[in-house]
Formats: sequence, structure tokens, C-alpha cells
Amino acid sequence: MESNGASSNAFPEPYKADVYDGSNDGGNDGGNSNNIDQVASAERSERLLTYAGACVAGSFILMCRASSYMSKGIYPSSKGEIQYAVAVGVIGLFLAGGLLMMAKKGGDINGVEKALSAFNCLWWLGASWLTFTAAFSGCIGTIVYISIWASVLGACLHAISVVPIAAAENAKSTYESMHSSAKLMGALTLAATVEWIAASIQCGENSDCSGTAGYAVALGVISMCFSLAMMLVAPLRPFVKFIALFLAIWWTIGAMIITGVFDSDHATFEDFGNGFIATYGAMIAACMLAATLMMGGSSEALSSSDPDANAV
Repeated sequence: MESNGASSNAFPEPYKADVYDGSNDGGNDGGNSNNIDQVASAERSERLLTYAGACVAGSFILMCRASSYMSKGIYPSSKGEIQYAVAVGVIGLFLAGGLLMMAKKGGDINGVEKALSAFNCLWWLGASWLTFTAAFSGCIGTIVYISIWASVLGACLHAISVVPIAAAENAKSTYESMHSSAKLMGALTLAATVEWIAASIQCGENSDCSGTAGYAVALGVISMCFSLAMMLVAPLRPFVKFIALFLAIWWTIGAMIITGVFDSDHATFEDFGNGFIATYGAMIAACMLAATLMMGGSSEALSSSDPDANAV
């Protein structure tokens, strides 16, 4: 009997409680959950600091360069754009500075931060128009050009991170489910749109839209119409391979003409900038789209419950 009693007491009572008592499991899980939340909050704060910091740097560079243009009387024909650029830089600096301090403080995101982030995003999206003007195009001031687009990107990423937009989440899931050919059609449409807008602005600044300048506008508009038709007009789906091949040839020849490969004296987008980037972006997208479809890729651009409706 004593041996049985000794064996039953082989483990001290506190040890038994530590081994078998699960009363503290919930507390441990709660501690782990808190640690995970803290890590996620720290990572989010780092991202927001990066995005806001990009806006601060871009605002400062734009403000300084535009102020220099004003003081030296550079680009007198673009005086309005330069004054607007100074305002964009000054106000953008205050907006980004506020977001930077809020991100550095950490904690939960409040309504003020969400509203400020959304306004900052809209502010810089509007300011991106400056990159189409002569005073702030990529060929004239590369550092200013890059700083503006860095601010636009930082502002948009910041807004996406703090403002819950259901439409943005739906757009992301839709994009991820799209076939590569549909993505290329979308990229081609976007590039063509940017190209003809840049060409139109240049026509207005030069007060001349004849010759190569007019051709540059037509190049983008026609391509945009064909790209939208491929995505939205179902009866054209059996012919998308041929349309894509036409657009690949259309953009290859057009890019060489308007960027001065054949004749630099009459080039519309000889220098680096939105028009130049969009032109070669459209050419690459068109060639990739044609190659994808010719090699048997799907031409699906719209979801449909009828599998025959999406057949090429």
C-alpha cells in the first residue's frame, strides 16, 4: 500500500498542475495574438512611413524646382503651370507631412487619417497632369518628372492601405482572375490613351496638329478604339487574332515614326516622357498580345457563363 502511495506521489502536485492543467491555454493564445497584431501594426506603420516619405520628398523637389523656374523667368509660356506646380508642392508638403507624423505615431487609423490620405491621393492624381506639360516633361527635368510620379505612386499606395475601398478589392480579384491576353488588352488600351493625350497636349502647346503630330494623335485614338472593341464587342472575338496582329504592326511602324527613328526632325516624342513611354509601352503590349493569341492563347476579356461565348 505504501509503495502504491509512493508511486502516486512520484510527481509533485505543482508539476502535475503544470502538465495537465490547460487553464492557461487561452492566456497564451491571447498573448500570441497580441504579438501578431503588434508585428502587423509595425509593418503597416513602416509601409505608411515609406509612402508618406515618398510624397514629402516629391513635394519638396517639385516646390524647389518650380520656385526656381519662377524666380529665373524660365518657360514664360508655361507661367500658369509653374505657379500651379509651386502650389502643388507646398500643399503636398503639408499633406504628406501630416500623414508622416500620423504614421510615425502608429496606433489605429482614425477617420482624419483616412480622409487626409484620400485627399492626398486625389491631389497628386490631379497633379500628374504636370508631367504632360513642357516645363515638367521627362526630357526637361528628369528629377522633377520622377518625383511627381513617385508622389503619385506613394499617395495612391497610402490611400489603398488606409482607406477600405470595396471596389479596389473587387478590381484586384478581377484582375488576378483575368487571362494574360485580357491583361495585355487592358495595358494596350491604357498606353494608347496616354499616348494620344500626350500628343494632343503637344499639339495645343505648339498650335499645330498637322503632319507627324496629327498622326501621333490618330495612332493612339485608333488603337484605343480597336482595343476597346476587342474587349467589349463579342462578335469580334473570332477576329481578335487578326486585329492584334494589325495593332502590333500598327504600333511598331508608328513608334518608329513618332519617336524619330526614321526622321528625328519631325519626331513627336523624341525625348523621354509620358508620350515616349506610352508609345513603346503600347508597341510592346501589342506585340505580346499578338504573339499570345497567335500561339493559341485565350482571347477572353469578359467573364461569361457560356463557355462557347468566350471561345476564339
